[in-house]
Amino acid sequence: MGVSGGGKSFAAKGEIINQVLSSNADIIIIDPEREYSQLVRAMGGEVIHISATSENHINAMDMTKEYGDGANPVILKSEFIMSLCEQLIGGTNLGAKQKSIIDRCTASVYRTYQQNDYKGEVPTLQDFREELLKKNEPEAKEIALAIELFTNGSLNTFAKHTNVDTDNRLIFYDILDLGKQLMPIGMLVVLDSILNRITQNVDDLLQSHTARTMLANSEFIVMLNQASTDRLKLAELLNISDLQMSYITNVEAGHGLIKVGSSLVPFANKFPKNTKLYKLMTTKPGESV
Repeated sequence: MGVSGGGKSFAAKGEIINQVLSSNADIIIIDPEREYSQLVRAMGGEVIHISATSENHINAMDMTKEYGDGANPVILKSEFIMSLCEQLIGGTNLGAKQKSIIDRCTASVYRTYQQNDYKGEVPTLQDFREELLKKNEPEAKEIALAIELFTNGSLNTFAKHTNVDTDNRLIFYDILDLGKQLMPIGMLVVLDSILNRITQNVDDLLQSHTARTMLANSEFIVMLNQASTDRLKLAELLNISDLQMSYITNVEAGHGLIKVGSSLVPFANKFPKNTKLYKLMTTKPGESV
């Protein structure tokens, strides 16, 4: 957290480099401004550019055996497909009949894949739509028509088989060019793709938490130079003393406070500018590669 020019991006890139070089941790970046692509490429990561015309594709129906932290993966995937269909249809809530049809079709398209112990070819949204068209209910035909643009039409980027390395330990999702039509769907698919890498309940992942709750429960927070109104709110929320506040008040870029558990530690990040890493990390005009 910090004001514009406080060093947020630089600090985040420094943390990414530290984790790549000193640990086996996975690093997943979702970037709406395409700030991290050069650094990720230099560190051997996978850059995934997502848009209606991109050659990169993430199959919205990708699913591993570990999907959903031990629960039946197909049941949890069915909940995701329902959320996705709501977005594809236009953000309207699905009725009981529609949900039942989607649940039945989801189980059907995954049956062979599940019977093969989650090996072989994963079904796609195009397979899901074909399954809908096999049903006699008019609601099934309506859903199939509503999602046609995103399965067989011009916005079908998430209806194809994944052709990028989603197993790379450093993944960068470039969502700058998603556009208004694909943004809600794209974010759902990206978050669901991440769910295939972590053990966490899908409901927790997709529900919205307020920033205040996130900050109050976070064990690691980096605070750089703060605006005056933000400083007061942070002091109250995180119990920061007046003396400690001086480390995030009118300070130069790269200086601030780190909260680790209940401890607050001042820091000054003085990174050598005559290095290749600095040029990959900086966002100042004229200094980047």
